[in-house]
Amino acid sequence: MVCLMIIVYLLYSQTYDLAGKQWHDQKTAFRPKAGLTSYAKRTEERKALAAVKAKEKEMKDEKEAERQVRPDASLVARRFR
Repeated sequence: MVCLMIIVYLLYSQTYDLAGKQWHDQKTAFRPKAGLTSYAKRTEERKALAAVKAKEKEMKDEKEAERQVRPDASLVARRFR
């Protein structure tokens, strides 16, 4: 009878608030690798990132080439002094 009461108390204590204590979730094992993605997915993401970076570099190069074609404003101002 006492053993049954202890088992009931243990089950009750795990699910219900006892003695006014705050309720907290049960602690679980720390698994830092649980959120990792697969190798295939990582390689796809890297390819997409590389494509974006290549496009950005191309756009920056075009902008720089356009800037080089235009005359420098300070040189133009010096000529007309």
